Amino acid sequence: MKSSSKPLIIGHRGACGSNKKIDNSERASGSNKKIDNSERASGDGFVHDFTYAELSQLRAIEPWPQRGAHYDGHLRIPLFAEALELARQQSQRRERQILVYPKAKHPAHFAKLGHDFVTAMLVVMRGFGYESRIAPLFLQVGRT
Repeated sequence: MKSSSKPLIIGHRGACGSNKKIDNSERASGSNKKIDNSERASGDGFVHDFTYAELSQLRAIEPWPQRGAHYDGHLRIPLFAEALELARQQSQRRERQILVYPKAKHPAHFAKLGHDFVTAMLVVMRGFGYESRIAPLFLQVGRT
C-alpha cells in the first residue's frame, strides 16, 4: 500500500452482472442503490485512477424508477471501516451477529500498481476484532 494514512476504499456491486451498487445507508435498511460511476467515472478511468477526495465526491443514485429517488445524490461511497462499524452497530441493535462478506478482486493486479489492499483490509478487520477463524467475516479473494 502506498500510504497507511490513506483511507481504504472498497466498492461493491450488487448481483453479479447488474449495475446495482450498495451504500452504507442502504445496507442498514436492506435496499440496494447504484453508486454512480464507482468503478468507472464517465468512462474516463478506473477506481485506482482517482484520489480519495475525488471518489468521495461521488453520490448514489437509484437506477430503478419504481424504488423512488429520495436518496439520490445524498449518499457517498462508504469506507471499509465504516461498513464494518455499521455491521457492529447493527449486530448490537439486532442482538445477533451480522456476517460481513467482503470480496477482494484482482489483488495481484493492484499489488503491481503499489496498492496492497488485501493487507490493508486485514489490518482494518483486525482493528474491529475479526481475527479468529470463527469471526463473523468471510473474506473472498478472486481473480488473483
